[in-house]
Order: sequence, then structure tokens, then C-alpha cells
Amino acid sequence: ILNYKNFKSFIYHTSLMLIIFQTVIGFWQMRNYHIYKNFNLVTNKEVNLIEYYLPHFDQYEYGYSLEEAKHKSDENFQQYLKKNFKDKIIEDPFEREKIAIQFSRDKVKNYSINTLINGFFWGSVKNIFTPAFADFAYWFKLKKISFSKTDGSSFLEQLKNFAIINYGSGYLYLLIASVLLTLVLRLLSIYGLFFSFREDKIKTITMLVLISYFLIIMGPIGHAKYRIPIELFLNIFLAISIKRILYKINYV
Repeated sequence: ILNYKNFKSFIYHTSLMLIIFQTVIGFWQMRNYHIYKNFNLVTNKEVNLIEYYLPHFDQYEYGYSLEEAKHKSDENFQQYLKKNFKDKIIEDPFEREKIAIQFSRDKVKNYSINTLINGFFWGSVKNIFTPAFADFAYWFKLKKISFSKTDGSSFLEQLKNFAIINYGSGYLYLLIASVLLTLVLRLLSIYGLFFSFREDKIKTITMLVLISYFLIIMGPIGHAKYRIPIELFLNIFLAISIKRILYKINYV
């Protein structure tokens, strides 16, 4: 698809990808239309917005801990439903989703610029630098206190309290080691980005645009598992960096 120099190849592979993608999701769209008269794929925006996106912004806007922000966000949404729809029970998930989107838009409009900047900045930092090891605690049932349940009115305050609470645990030491390793890999990726841009500006800019897109839609939410869409591009830059370093070593 990124073979922009061959227009026919670009059109062919792009069309093929879209056809395969639509064929795969088409059956689920037909199912949703049959039941709800709606071609949309999923109805998870209510949960994502009310329980994840808004609480992360509220943490900076009102100085809540993340757990408190989640509780208040859900409470405010239920009050919003009662106020605007009285006793009407809204069972259609797509209808509830539309209401949640409108509720969220109204809230975001009232956020300060500082809140939005903090939310997006620290969300991007978490997405890029959170090591994959952070998920291992769930798989191997390592003893620790959950980061999301740690008190703190900002990411940095949460991070400090998380380190204090988990001080002395093997998990914390392993996490610190994996964070340092991730930092090294990201620095190498930046090094590779420089050479990638020098060799092919169009492809590099395209990859940077895609990385930016995924960071923006993830907003204030950050975790290693949410990095999957951009991991490919980070690894491409990393591979270029490693190739460059090996070339210099062999040349010397």
C-alpha cells in the first residue's frame, strides 16, 4: 500500500484490503441491522467514554483520584439520563451510545485547556513508554497494588504513590528494569526515525501520521496493550536503527 511510486499497485492493494476487511465485518453489520436497524459494529463507546476517557480528564480537572473520578463519572451520567429521559428505560445499546457521546461532548467542551493538554500528553507518554511487562502481573498473578487504583490527582502523583506502596516488591524492581529497557528501545527507534526520514520522507511521514492518529484517538488512556496499532511502526524504526548500528560495527 505504501508503494506510492506505482499508482496501479497502490490502488490494487488498497482496494483488496478494503474488500477483505468489509467482507469480514459485513456479517456482523448485517446482524446488528437485523436486530437494531443499525449497521454499526459495536456499542462500547458508552463504557469507554464514561468509565475510561472522561475519568482520566476529570482527574486533572477536579483533582480526583482515578477511582473516584470513575465513580463520579458514572454517577453523573446516570443523573444525566434521569434528568433528560426521566423514567424512560433505554434498552437499545446504540441509542445509549449516542446519549453517552453527547454527554461526553458537553463535558469536554467545559474542560480547561490545561486539562486537555495534560490528558493527551500523559496518555501518549503511557502508550509509548509503558513496558509490556506491566501486563505480566495479571498473567502470572504477581503480588502488587493496581496502578489504576492508586491515589493521585495526576499521573506523576499516581506514579510516586505506586512506587511507595509497592516498594520492596520484586514486581516493582522488574517493572523499573523493563521501563529502562523500553526507554533504550525508544531512543533507538528515534535514531532509526532520523535515517528513515532521510531515506524516504513520504513513507516516514505516513507512518508518523498513523502513529499520531492512534495516540490522539487513545487520548488520556495509556497502556502497553493499547500500543499495538503503533508497535509495528516503532519496530520498523527500531530495526532501521539496529541495522545502521550493525553496519557501523562491521564497517569499523
